Amino acid sequence: MTHTPPHGQQEQPAAFTRAEKNILRYRWHRPLVIASGLGTFITALILGVVIYLVIENGPGVFLLSEEDVDDIIWIFLLILFGPLVLMFVRMVAAAKARATGFAATPDQFPEAWSYVQYYARLAGLESAPALIVVTGNNPMSTSNTLLAQHSIIVHNDLLEVSRPGGDCAAFRFAIAREIGHLVAGHRSFRYQFFTSLAKTVPYVKHALARTEEYTADRYATLLAPDAAPDYFGVLAVSKLLWLEANMREVAMRAGTGGKAEIVTAFALMEPPITWRVRALTDLGLFRAELPWNGLRVKDSADGPRDPMISLERLPADTFPFRQAQGAFWVPPAPISGGQIAPLCENLTTRQRVESR
Repeated sequence: MTHTPPHGQQEQPAAFTRAEKNILRYRWHRPLVIASGLGTFITALILGVVIYLVIENGPGVFLLSEEDVDDIIWIFLLILFGPLVLMFVRMVAAAKARATGFAATPDQFPEAWSYVQYYARLAGLESAPALIVVTGNNPMSTSNTLLAQHSIIVHNDLLEVSRPGGDCAAFRFAIAREIGHLVAGHRSFRYQFFTSLAKTVPYVKHALARTEEYTADRYATLLAPDAAPDYFGVLAVSKLLWLEANMREVAMRAGTGGKAEIVTAFALMEPPITWRVRALTDLGLFRAELPWNGLRVKDSADGPRDPMISLERLPADTFPFRQAQGAFWVPPAPISGGQIAPLCENLTTRQRVESR
């Protein structure tokens, strides 16, 4: 990894504005969140009315058994005391990560720590999240917030993947994505409470999760645009083969699975990798001529290029976020080699790195 300036030593960039957040939010995200909040409120209201009528008139008014009434009361109490339950769940999740992982500090994993400091500053966060490194069957990356204290949890595999020269670009993109989740409010208490009921419903929770992942990808596109090929290469083919991944080939496979691809997509908590890569391809992120591609920028005569110093957060209007939303309900239309040629180079990540 390359050395990066500690958090706070540079002038604090402006935080993402409300207008930028609206542009970066995936189009189906707001409708699903509103529907989730209304569903929670209406469910609690209906259950409250049912319980009141049962108390006034007895279970027979709805032809309910005693067991049915007990179930209704428990569900109502769960919703009523939802904030306390949610706070407990969040506390357990945060404590588990800190108890089972290693915290990155200036003295332990200092390079990883400095990346988090940099991207937190770049996104305009008032304080940088804590970074926890975990192993085992944990997800590649996730994040949480407890009492305004943010944490990012990353799998150790991301720290073991680096370009020649030490730039852990896949790790950088993962951090940028989690910063995006935090900035977008996906980890806030209020957001998780209003969507808690929806996240217990199969397929509804999948749809909501897909909008969150697309939104996080879009934030990372502005924060770490050069690192996307590395990150998706690791997700697609593992930390051992990621250098052989070709983003053009990954994007071209999106929408080629027929109707069965719809079923597969709805069963996943995240959009398929091919859909996500295709969405970023349609945005123009992988175009060869873009300077923030990062892999074709030559090192200066003074030494290796430091991607953390040379890159700044791109403005939201850099990419056509409103027009290129990415597939959601149905797979994207297959794209031909001629159509994708101006949008993405036909190079593996290894070839991209070696072409510097």
